[in-house]
Amino acid sequence: MRQSAQLERAAALLAAGTDLDAALKQAGYRANRSHVLNMASNVVPAELTLMFVKRHCELIADPSLLEVGFHQQPGALTAVLAVPFVPTAAEAKIQANASTKADANTKAAPKPAAPGAPR
Repeated sequence: MRQSAQLERAAALLAAGTDLDAALKQAGYRANRSHVLNMASNVVPAELTLMFVKRHCELIADPSLLEVGFHQQPGALTAVLAVPFVPTAAEAKIQANASTKADANTKAAPKPAAPGAPR
């Protein structure tokens, strides 16, 4: 599992009360599947982390969940685990074609003449 800055941002938004869909969108993260894990306790952060891992071990160990983001604040830990969105081959081809056309249009567009230059 790799750490994701976008999922860390989403976890912070969730800890502040934002719902999951809005947090992922605001963080700029597209997921095929995601899970939110929360834990709160009056213990030191290291002990809270251990409790968190023990309680959610099965989900944390899920090999399909490739990315994670954590947000820790005093007495609370929020994590977002996700399977990132990966476009199908057809979707990737459509995106690539659209990008190529946009690049070609940008290059082909005439540049405006400088003020006072002969036309």
